[in-house]
Amino acid sequence: MDDRYSNRRQREQSQREELLLDIALTIAKTEGLHKVSPGEIAKNAEYSRATIYKIWSSREDVLAACTIRSIEKQLTMYRHILPAWEHKDPVSVLVIFCLAYLWYIQHNPTLFNLSLIGRAEENLSACSPDIKQRLSDTEAELAHLVFQLAHTTSGSDEKHIADSINAMRAMLTGLGLFSNNITTSPWHEGITNQQTAHTIVQVLHGLGWDTTHIQINQLTTELHQQLEGLERTQP
Repeated sequence: MDDRYSNRRQREQSQREELLLDIALTIAKTEGLHKVSPGEIAKNAEYSRATIYKIWSSREDVLAACTIRSIEKQLTMYRHILPAWEHKDPVSVLVIFCLAYLWYIQHNPTLFNLSLIGRAEENLSACSPDIKQRLSDTEAELAHLVFQLAHTTSGSDEKHIADSINAMRAMLTGLGLFSNNITTSPWHEGITNQQTAHTIVQVLHGLGWDTTHIQINQLTTELHQQLEGLERTQP
């Protein structure tokens, strides 16, 4: 009985936090990233300020919670698409990993920008210990997924592929941040934008990978089909 009650309370708290994060994203979209705070969320929610502050004690906690959601959405995406690419050649998997990350940024621009602020050192240093631990645990899940990918990709040097993924994510994060601020950009053509895909292949070549066999059109078409399938399964 006690376990059922405890589980129900946890579910209700999780649902409430997700609802409030949705409100935070709406505030960021309509009023600007700087307006996101527990006080502003309380103004737009059917909960008291006291309730909001029980969940997040500061703006820094809200931003860290946005970072957690951002990573969780990426984990959901990668767990959906990557099993089909296990044991394939490492370069194709790297290209798919990169294009999928760009798709995530393109479809979640506000969350992406909030998550960058949330993981900044000055923000993390002001967060409560509980949310810092949750963020650390979620980041560890993503790191483990990268390790698993490197381990299961056929013929790959695990360290080389893991290092390449981290280097590409850093580069693409900058590309995503830059492109999100440009309304007239090839970026808005989507993941099938050949220029972006070819740039990824060229950078991978610069990191020491043999990219001569990569068929960009085939890879982007297959990934697009997978991501459309993911969108259909989400509410």
